Amino acid sequence: MIDLREYYLDNISENDCYYHFFSLIEGVNRTYNVFYGKDETQGFEFLVHDEIEAIEKFRQLCQPENEPNRKEDRCWFYVVAYYLNAHGYIINPFPDVLRRPPKEPSSFTYGTIRDRAISLGLDDDGTVRWATRRAMVADMTFVRKASSVAIGDNLNKRIQLISAGNSRFEEMEDNEKLREIANLIENLLKENGKFIQPDYSKATLGLVDDNTVKSFRYKIQCFRHSSKESLEERARLTDGQKRFLVDFGVTICKAIYSLVE
Repeated sequence: MIDLREYYLDNISENDCYYHFFSLIEGVNRTYNVFYGKDETQGFEFLVHDEIEAIEKFRQLCQPENEPNRKEDRCWFYVVAYYLNAHGYIINPFPDVLRRPPKEPSSFTYGTIRDRAISLGLDDDGTVRWATRRAMVADMTFVRKASSVAIGDNLNKRIQLISAGNSRFEEMEDNEKLREIANLIENLLKENGKFIQPDYSKATLGLVDDNTVKSFRYKIQCFRHSSKESLEERARLTDGQKRFLVDFGVTICKAIYSLVE
């Protein structure tokens, strides 16, 4: 589990624009009593399993019936936004909301979303229906900008073809990306049930060979399985190492695709 409030408190600095919300987040579990002053009386927790759950929580907070007005919900909005921004996410078509969070959540969940609906002609004489706002929230895409190597449309289509879900590669969190990279490499290299061995030097100038690909496939096999050993192997990798594996894996996939298609 990821404690988003703890992550914020452990990483925030005074020159970060998210520091504006420090008092709210640090004191979310405190209430004021005229006899005893401020005291820790609440037990709010801000836990998610992974980045996917964090994204869904943010989307939930943006729904018109869930506008974050309570202190707990306002805290949720900012700790989720901080975490996603720290992990390189942007939201389309609202690319600035994570980088420059609003002073009040409703400025985005009501104001910005409503203004965009009106600009697109989705209003009814100036009134934006809840159904319209829900549709706009559902259409928001969370894209991680940290990866420096783009997968490309052809490989994206191949991933969607062989994977169980319909998510685009850029919308996946790193564990999912590495699982799909492992699946994609196998899909590209298998012909009639047997692995082929392309001449990698034609695409990689000798920097990648068959042993490199085999070693890489072995390294990321843990993302295809959920055994205790596989989960422990994943846990030993840092976020930076996973991002490197994603970028390297995409490079390998693009090289293989250029050789076999």
